[in-house]
Amino acid sequence: MVGMPLVLPSMDPTPVLSTPTETPPPQTSDGEILARRHLWLAALHQLALADGQFAPEERRMLEQSLADELPGESLDGLHHPGDGALLHRLGQSTPEAEQFLRSAVVVALADGRLGEAELTLLRHWSELLQVGQAVVAELHEEQATHGDSD
Repeated sequence: MVGMPLVLPSMDPTPVLSTPTETPPPQTSDGEILARRHLWLAALHQLALADGQFAPEERRMLEQSLADELPGESLDGLHHPGDGALLHRLGQSTPEAEQFLRSAVVVALADGRLGEAELTLLRHWSELLQVGQAVVAELHEEQATHGDSD
């Protein structure tokens, strides 16, 4: 799986850690695109740290995405966004919000486990952005069936 684009089964084959690269609407400035990429990766970093264990798989995945999307930036320089920033940059029920949540799921599962703190944050983002409720519910059911230690 290392070095390959990460995709979720039964979803479109867009690499899920990629930040939005589609042609933006005419009103979207380069600064807006850069800000969205920064927020996207900062939120994924926040998720990776949520369980108190920044697994090597999560670190590699995020560092590679950061190098590809925001060369010269470091994970330590990312400021974790609040709800208002996520809503402002991604919107509710938008394709960008859906893609972001897909990315978040991949990061949460990168180390092969899903902690309660990660699931809580995924659930919160799903409700906030009004996307991915079925995916998060399935993750919750899977966790309830198999359990988790944190």
